[in-house]
Amino acid sequence: MTAALREEVAPLGIRVLAIEPGAFRTHAYAGFPDEPLTETIPAYRRMLEDVRSAMIDQDGKQPGDPLRGARAVIAAMAGESPPHRLVLGSGAYDAVTSTLREAITDITRSEAASRAADFPPET
Repeated sequence: MTAALREEVAPLGIRVLAIEPGAFRTHAYAGFPDEPLTETIPAYRRMLEDVRSAMIDQDGKQPGDPLRGARAVIAAMAGESPPHRLVLGSGAYDAVTSTLREAITDITRSEAASRAADFPPET
């Protein structure tokens, strides 16, 4: 969606940046201990409990510095040619680049099927 929006508004002089932050030391996790889990699907409950527990354990220890993150966003947007995506934090960077490498590997495995979906070349 961000890429499509970027293309649509570029002629209007509007720049779009997708920000993909990792864990930043804010108060975002502070309310989790008091929030009840209301998941009604038993298969999801354990996963949600694990995520909630990890967030509670990480509260106040997140590696991301909010001030540095904000400065990185401002600097990126102030540049002549801002990036399309800005991944903030080492953990986020590692997760995103790993996911993209896996996606390229997966897509490449089915290259023959992808290319075979075209009309045959005209001779």
